[in-house]
Amino acid sequence: MDKKLKILQITPRFPFPADDGGKIGIANIYKQFYKQNCDVTLFSLNNEIIPKKAIEEAKQYGEVYIIKQNTNNTLFKIFKSFILNQSLY
Repeated sequence: MDKKLKILQITPRFPFPADDGGKIGIANIYKQFYKQNCDVTLFSLNNEIIPKKAIEEAKQYGEVYIIKQNTNNTLFKIFKSFILNQSLY
């Protein structure tokens, strides 16, 4: 009995559509996990509007979870994180 390797890929932004270098790299890793017969779950933080077609493309390769979260750093966020000794996100 072969068990599938389960992989949770956590990304700072949704990688589809793969239209820039960072997204292309993340999307290709996600696709390769699927091609290697892994059970893949993609968990992405995102603050942009994602086209429905891009979400459907990602779902071809595994489960997809998108959490609305602004990952842009600001001086205030960095300062608050430092003072409160908490993660930025």
